[in-house]
Amino acid sequence: MVSAVDVNPATAASSARRGLKGVVLLISWLLLPAGARAQVRSGSIVVMSRSRQRVILAADSRVNFGEGRYEDTSCKITALSDKLIFAATGIVGDSSYLLPGGLRFDARGEAKRVFIQYSQAPANFLDLGTVGTIASNWGAAMAEHFRAAAEASPASLEQWLKRVELSHEPTFVVGVFAGLEPDGEISVYSVNVEYAQSREGAAPSEPYLLTSMPVPDDLPGDVSLLTPFGMSEIVNEIREGKTDRAKQEINARDLLQNTLSAEAFARSQAIRLVDLTIAYHAKQEFVGGRIDAVELRRAGKLHWLQRKENCPEN
Repeated sequence: MVSAVDVNPATAASSARRGLKGVVLLISWLLLPAGARAQVRSGSIVVMSRSRQRVILAADSRVNFGEGRYEDTSCKITALSDKLIFAATGIVGDSSYLLPGGLRFDARGEAKRVFIQYSQAPANFLDLGTVGTIASNWGAAMAEHFRAAAEASPASLEQWLKRVELSHEPTFVVGVFAGLEPDGEISVYSVNVEYAQSREGAAPSEPYLLTSMPVPDDLPGDVSLLTPFGMSEIVNEIREGKTDRAKQEINARDLLQNTLSAEAFARSQAIRLVDLTIAYHAKQEFVGGRIDAVELRRAGKLHWLQRKENCPEN
């Protein structure tokens, strides 16, 4: 089996953020007490392996609260059902006192809410199918959370921008939805959510970017595509194969490929790339902890490969 590394789809949304810094109020942020500034939660790395037969998601456990605070108990992968997986990286929530209670948000909780709403009244949007519709609804909801929160609290917007800049993530939040359609086929969508301030006389910016991620028709059956989301620098380094450790990793991977089944090799590579990010990424305050990994097979059900005790199975 051969593995290839995809381009990170989150980079497509990075340019929308660059013009925002002049519209935020830094002074209001600096005058706030530290306790009111420490509840923005940001995640770091998710790696997906996908083929025609299976999709695998692996993620670290570190969530950063800013000001040197982090925890290694975050459940970045969520089984919304036995046939639908959700993962997120970036600004995954804000429960800061900067925001009124009604404007605080959580990416994982929003995914659950959207899934339950769809389950109670299924209605596919255009030709997106079940997975694409749920992903699109989540993107629209998260974009609205960011818009409403930023307008109510410019200091929150400044805090998000600072966090994204520190982590070098290319967008505010990325959601990954992988699931089975009614016919048993695997469907995968990524959603990049940004905040873009509307400008007078300018066309409105898209609040989120929905990307379908099918396996190409000409991809051999024994090939899995590896795609990083979030802090992808180490994954990209390995893909390029220029540094000594990248070359060593590629050599070790080639040897492993000859000893494992295609299935076992696909599992190992998704987990390994998260492990390498934890080991080598320069921003250690954003990556760390144990690795969770889950697999969903075509016409089957999800199966946890490894999972922290505090993370629900389903």
